[in-house]
Amino acid sequence: MNLKTFKYSYDLLSSDKIRTSFLKIMETFNIPKDIVRLDTNDLCNIECIFCSNKPQKCTPDHLMSFQKFKVLIDKIHKTTRMLYLSCSYEPLMTPNFGEYIAYAKSKGIPFISFATNALLLDKNNLIHQLVNHQINELIISFNGFNRADYNRIMFRSSYDKVIKNLQELKEYKEIRGSTFPKIRLNTILLKSNIVNFDKIVKFIVDYNIDTVQYRPLITRDTPEPAANREKMNTLEQPQNNPDEVNREKISNFSEEELEYILKDINSYSKKLSELGKRIIIPIDLLNKNKLTGRDKQPGSKTSCCIPFFCYWINYRGKVSVCCSDADSIIGNIFTDTMEKMKEKRNTFRKKALSGKCGMNCSTNIDSSTII
Repeated sequence: MNLKTFKYSYDLLSSDKIRTSFLKIMETFNIPKDIVRLDTNDLCNIECIFCSNKPQKCTPDHLMSFQKFKVLIDKIHKTTRMLYLSCSYEPLMTPNFGEYIAYAKSKGIPFISFATNALLLDKNNLIHQLVNHQINELIISFNGFNRADYNRIMFRSSYDKVIKNLQELKEYKEIRGSTFPKIRLNTILLKSNIVNFDKIVKFIVDYNIDTVQYRPLITRDTPEPAANREKMNTLEQPQNNPDEVNREKISNFSEEELEYILKDINSYSKKLSELGKRIIIPIDLLNKNKLTGRDKQPGSKTSCCIPFFCYWINYRGKVSVCCSDADSIIGNIFTDTMEKMKEKRNTFRKKALSGKCGMNCSTNIDSSTII
């Protein structure tokens, strides 16, 4: 079963309980189905106005060594359909990251991708390695389609350097006659990123971008509860820059402005589809009532099938089957046996499927939400 068939089949099923049956059948017949996201470090090299991560020095205690990475991949590659070599941090801060990519690729995992701010993409001949190894997708966090907006939003990065790296990647793909890696720009839904669609479309064409995917603006206005933070092994980070974030909130648009933007999106999406490119945007987030909170309803939870095929692994090897619930940690890939982790995983699966996990996230999630 190829990736397209897997996604189509999964989205066709309307119930989480039916979806879990589908996933269990794949598990029984040893058909790779897992989506694994892992970090090889807990570092970042820039500051964004909407993010709490701050630049840190690269030291061994913040890294997953290459030897440990190989142990991890050897344990998971047979059941993994999609591998994302990044979750929350900057993977290119890991020295010799190209070796990590090459080893994962050598194990025959069908789909390999990672997200980066692309500032370090020119290091260690990495652009050539991505194309030569035929990495499926490169996701670039990119916020600001001009120098002024980009450098303001993504502080300590460099618009000019990232553009240079995009141009070099485009040119090397052309030299090799390759369409891989596919390029996806992950763009936060900010005011400066949603206007002037003609310039955004020109940018997509100029640098041969395959997809621009808009993501919702999520801020941490209050610190995460200490108990959950300790369990998830996260650090208490500074809050977002509230003044900058407030200026960028889409909710500051008038209803007339939002209506005009929606027309622009529809028009340009059709033009891009003719070129084999696309813009993905959560249209419901441009609903004025949703943006202002006027339609806010108490959360509800029925069931969730995410723990049946998704795994998050941090740089220390801690494994979770949910990105939000601290109780979803099932063990450590380096110190616990697979059997022990499966027992804890199955316990949490029952909890999630019954709707008792306690998290207030959406249900009946389609594959585009998690892939």
